[in-house]
Amino acid sequence: FMGLFRVLNINFNGKATRHLVKDTHGTGFLTVNKRAYGDFATLNQLVGAISCTPLPTGWPVLASHPVPDPSTAVGPIDPPTIRDAVNVAAEPTTASAVADDDELPAWLHGPMEKAASTDTLTQGCGGTIEHGAFLVRERIDHADEFVLCVGFQKGDAPSKATHHHVTSRAEDGVFVINKKVFGEPRTTLAGLIEQLMAPVAGWPVVLGRVIPVSSSGGAQPLSRGDSIRSIMGSGRPKP
Repeated sequence: FMGLFRVLNINFNGKATRHLVKDTHGTGFLTVNKRAYGDFATLNQLVGAISCTPLPTGWPVLASHPVPDPSTAVGPIDPPTIRDAVNVAAEPTTASAVADDDELPAWLHGPMEKAASTDTLTQGCGGTIEHGAFLVRERIDHADEFVLCVGFQKGDAPSKATHHHVTSRAEDGVFVINKKVFGEPRTTLAGLIEQLMAPVAGWPVVLGRVIPVSSSGGAQPLSRGDSIRSIMGSGRPKP
């Protein structure tokens, strides 16, 4: 990470603020404006930590509503852009190099039962499920299949956890939710999740707060080999 840096843009008290993120001291851990808020070796870990409560000591604002890159909202997405969209480290960029645990998206959890994922979502939100808060879990005993667990509020009723089956179609590799395509066809899970972080026709809730494994007690993801490509690949729509 030496020599590499990113800028975190975040709304604070109604104003756009910018914060330099890099390995300032050459320790392998990221700092924000030269200050350490924890032992975060990747952007995935850092953003996951500031996206849920309790916040790291000294960090002032909850990163609750990710803003996707408008240039990738429609049409093909290049691999580096997908990596940025799921908040992972910039290097290395080869497909085989993203199979390590700390390179997986913060929202990706391992195999869990429905009830356990509801509990994890609730715990990650501090006890009360928020509309748009989400995680993605691997299905138990179903390779390359996932479940999107997301808080949804209807009317004045409290938000509750909803669960949606996510898989890729055998004929074209396009990821579908409950057997339906939402938005532009995406052939990676990362591309699909990124797209749902903005309004999509027919999909009822914009994905907001990420519930990461590290702060919620969820199961560690088991995805390896071909599975990792379905998560972190190019996200390029099929012709």
